[in-house]
Amino acid sequence: MQNKQENSGAWTRRRFVERSFGAVLAGGLVREAQSPRAHPYLFFSAGDVTGMRERFKSGRRGERWKQLLQNADALLTAKVATGAVDLGRSRPALGITGITAFAYALTRDRRYADRARAEVEAMLAADTWIKPGPNNRGANLGTGEACTACALFYDWCGDTLTPAERKDFAQNLFEKGIKPYLSAIETDKDWWITNDVTNWSGVVSGGCGLAAMAIYDDVPDARRALDYARPRITRFLRTANRADGGGDEGVMYYTYGMLFGTYFAAAAERFFGTDEGLNADAREKLSGYWLTYMQGPDSRYANFNDMNEDTFANLPPKNPEGGPNATLCAWWESKSGSRGDRLLAWAADQGGDNYYWRGVSPFYLIFRSNTPAPSSRPPLDDAVLFRESGQSIWKTPTTWFVFNGGWTSDKSHANQDLGSFILVAGGERLIHDPGYGKVETADHSTVLVNGKGQIKGVQGTYKRWGTGKGFRYLACDFTGAYGKASPLTRFVRHAVQVGDSCLVLVDDLAAGTPVPFEARFQVNAAGPIPTSGNGAVVRGLKASLVIMASSPGGIKVTEGKGASAFVSVQPESGSPVSATTLVTVLLSVPDSSGGVPPTVTFDPATGMVKVRGAFSAATADLKFDRSPEGWMLASVNGQSAAKIGSGKDRTLTSFRG
Repeated sequence: MQNKQENSGAWTRRRFVERSFGAVLAGGLVREAQSPRAHPYLFFSAGDVTGMRERFKSGRRGERWKQLLQNADALLTAKVATGAVDLGRSRPALGITGITAFAYALTRDRRYADRARAEVEAMLAADTWIKPGPNNRGANLGTGEACTACALFYDWCGDTLTPAERKDFAQNLFEKGIKPYLSAIETDKDWWITNDVTNWSGVVSGGCGLAAMAIYDDVPDARRALDYARPRITRFLRTANRADGGGDEGVMYYTYGMLFGTYFAAAAERFFGTDEGLNADAREKLSGYWLTYMQGPDSRYANFNDMNEDTFANLPPKNPEGGPNATLCAWWESKSGSRGDRLLAWAADQGGDNYYWRGVSPFYLIFRSNTPAPSSRPPLDDAVLFRESGQSIWKTPTTWFVFNGGWTSDKSHANQDLGSFILVAGGERLIHDPGYGKVETADHSTVLVNGKGQIKGVQGTYKRWGTGKGFRYLACDFTGAYGKASPLTRFVRHAVQVGDSCLVLVDDLAAGTPVPFEARFQVNAAGPIPTSGNGAVVRGLKASLVIMASSPGGIKVTEGKGASAFVSVQPESGSPVSATTLVTVLLSVPDSSGGVPPTVTFDPATGMVKVRGAFSAATADLKFDRSPEGWMLASVNGQSAAKIGSGKDRTLTSFRG
């Protein structure tokens, strides 16, 4: 239920009076509403500028400050955009305004302020910033971005406006950006207003709330918008940052929402004199680590949930957007404690930012602390589980395996891809995700039941996760992922990594009535995929993946084509069955020629999986025991799996200090 205090402008004023009195006692930085000033000083004050200039003279900040000034100079002659204020305009406008306005704030070169002013005034001259549709009638993503641009101009270049111009600017900003935000919440009841997960909450409430904060002293009704935005951003940042800092929407959309939420939170911390516990929450969750761990040895991300493989690939300067987000990591590092955080410092200095910042965001420069960054990325843990968001990452000298046990969202981008995974071998992505817009289960590396896929709004559950002597093991339950209408009564996907390059998947499947089961593996092949009986070979440019399968009653392995090429694994008969176990071995090798493929056998009576072959890495004996919950790994090559954990404990190592 919506908090009644959020709707009360009187509560806002009372809060400011009460907290200002407390701030006098505590020495905090909180103020009551006051007469309009040339600068709201949302992120830094005039007194901070001298120190900022000194910090920008050397090191990575010095390099990026020079780059920002070069970008600002280039933008002086860039054409001012016209037309509808949609995402195609609001994003470039935000970059142009933020870069040139920040350059003015630190250099006092009026040319930069004039260029920023031309951009925002052109947007404010548009008839409207919204285009109402059936699903959203009020403020939208473009509104949040345009509001952010105007807030930055007003904050950093406000002294270039006369008092009358400031009044007009603030009122116009309220009408174009903040009034639609109030309408979305109070009248339109748009879909995102109570959604604490979607990036829309971060972008719209963050951007519109920042604008409301900027003109708080100028337009009384803006204070009501700030009352709405603040608790929403607090909930969004807490909720969208899952345990261990993972995100539900995938790296791309997580980063998008988090950025605007963080812009707001950073300003609100100064404005209100409290961080609402967000900094402690981020410290406890090790926020930011996920953004580094999810980038593989092929320099591309594990692109679950509507993200292409080339999004954020590599690092700057090869890709200005590449790698972990510099602004977010700089912010979280600055809040990590007096000893700093080496991984976040590295990520802040080496990571990129959204394209419209042209390689360097002002926020990186504002947020980056004095913690020295290592010259190279600190060694990451070889095996980690990001709880709640559900990504498991296993790294060996030659492979990188990322498993998705998360959530098929019904509140955001809803890829039905539980149980899917990405496998990089020899630096090459051989099992991949087809990427943006490929929502259906059939286009992911998981299981179809009766030819049908998963539904929205279901969560995978880790039953086991951990490392034994010479192996790693996970078991994740997806039984509910196919909905109440599905006859499925059990689907637990087990993954066992043996040695460096042998991965064994065991799909334990059962249904109330006989149905066909099919496991699909989306492959990235450099040519045709030869299949023979129970096996296939996926040849890449630098490495190959041998896929061999087994099942009681026989198995068939075929090639198919959907959003990408895939290898299909099914019971040999193709007839419906009420229960089956599909065992699939994925063996990565430098070259698939010159060796005998492994043989794979599974004995349901003993629970033994045996892998044999000419490749030395392909020898493995896995023992599974049957329980009321289905199969569970007992041992690998004689080594007990009894001490493998449940996946409930943190596995990340902190890089602080």
